[in-house]
Amino acid sequence: MSETTYYSQGEAQVTSASAVLGGTTYAIADIRSVSIGTKARSRLAIPLLCLAAYLALLVVLGSYVSSQILYPVGAVLGLGLAVVLVFRGPRTTTYTVRLRSASGETDAFGSKNRQDIEKIVDAIHQAIIARQSLPEPDTAQADVSRSAPSPP
Repeated sequence: MSETTYYSQGEAQVTSASAVLGGTTYAIADIRSVSIGTKARSRLAIPLLCLAAYLALLVVLGSYVSSQILYPVGAVLGLGLAVVLVFRGPRTTTYTVRLRSASGETDAFGSKNRQDIEKIVDAIHQAIIARQSLPEPDTAQADVSRSAPSPP
């Protein structure tokens, strides 16, 4: 039986036997279900980091310069921090290929482009359905042929 490729682009390849996502190979036979997951960037990380840097800078400047210079510099830096907090950029979401198997659930691959993830998920669905529609091999026939003595 030949292997059919359902998707192949970049770091993602889905065939009838396996899905290679970001350098990790997953057997299609082991995948029970696949879905799209999301991961949103934390909105608290950047403001807290900016606040910590601002306070550290004020402490360092306070030990080297007089308060006459420190207050205007602190005000300018405080305004800069306020601008960063208000306009810190759009919230980014990472979309993931979420695989469920007997061993649990894992986010196997991620991208900021939802269409790419949808194509990969659809390809894995196709591979799972194609695998389920295959006829089961006749194991009794295989066992008989192995145990039968070879003709002279």
